[in-house]
Amino acid sequence: MYLHLPEVPSPPVFPDALTADFLEAVRARLSAPQLALWTEFLSTSKSTSKQLVLFISTPRAAGGRSLIGVVFSAKDHQVQADQTVTPITVRRQTAAYMRERGGASLELLGKHVAVLGCGAVGSFVADTLASAGVGRLTLVDFDVFSEDNVFRHVLDERYVGFDKVWGLKIRLEQQYPGLKVDVTVKHAQDWLCQDVMADLDGVVLAIGSPTLERLLSRRFKMVQRPLPVVFTWLEAMDLGGHSVLTSTRGEGCLECLYRDEEGAQSLLPRTAFLEQNQRVTRNLTGCASVFVPYGALQARRTGLMAAEQLLGAITHGTKAPAYQFWVGAGTAAQAQGLKTTNWWRRAPSVLHAEATASVFGRACKHCRGHV
Repeated sequence: MYLHLPEVPSPPVFPDALTADFLEAVRARLSAPQLALWTEFLSTSKSTSKQLVLFISTPRAAGGRSLIGVVFSAKDHQVQADQTVTPITVRRQTAAYMRERGGASLELLGKHVAVLGCGAVGSFVADTLASAGVGRLTLVDFDVFSEDNVFRHVLDERYVGFDKVWGLKIRLEQQYPGLKVDVTVKHAQDWLCQDVMADLDGVVLAIGSPTLERLLSRRFKMVQRPLPVVFTWLEAMDLGGHSVLTSTRGEGCLECLYRDEEGAQSLLPRTAFLEQNQRVTRNLTGCASVFVPYGALQARRTGLMAAEQLLGAITHGTKAPAYQFWVGAGTAAQAQGLKTTNWWRRAPSVLHAEATASVFGRACKHCRGHV
């Protein structure tokens, strides 16, 4: 039975045990309608001993309600005073309560973010956004989760053979109460051809394809309302990771990175850590194809950086473009004989604000005039 009382009698203090006296004190506080329910409740015991469960809620001084529960024995319509009265531990597992107590933001519960690309970096972006409190995610990826993804992805080997987005939907909705995940098994460019931007609060692209990301960057500039868009990618080996915050309105876009010191267009972004025209792929015996070695820890770090950058933009309404990065030791890259850029060598001593000014110091033709 469940009852609500304006005030609940104080239970005994440990090491004293809970007894039938507490139940009698509760009964003495019942209103006439509640007392009728209490009598009906005890009548279920009749001539045999029966265990009953009572829950009582009461107002909290700080607002809301507290809930307590006890298990006791009754016989012949009476509480058995000689039997044990056992308190019940009540755990509050509502989405709002667990979010607030767990450090997630209730303000983000109404936000909707799309993550395009759900590989290693994208999966950690989605997981970080969900754990931070974002209430709705749209995940877009055409790929299937395979055995070579396991150690650098949020999903585990049970999801091998699943579409990545469906695996993440199951995993994230189970872990984060109140989260809604929409999935689209499509290429990002096909998803953008639909009318999908109306209710979004932000977008993260973790596709790992510079050509496609530059194309999508131009499409985002056609959106008629301000919307934060983060592009993030991971360098091979242990060189580092990047995250670029732009907006659908205003100057600053991904194309701004593809210029040299004089502002002329370039095929290599100014932010690259690895020199171009180098072979970075590896092959393993029994492997069906070559692959690019990206580290698991590096993927986590890059995904966290990108998610934090987007959350900052959503929370504070940031519209100015920004470039963030982290620089790895480069030990694995150097062991393989790979050549790094001058920017990789300089980056550890450069502030993010200085790097942002260098990249977005002057608007390129693709973002000029988008106010």
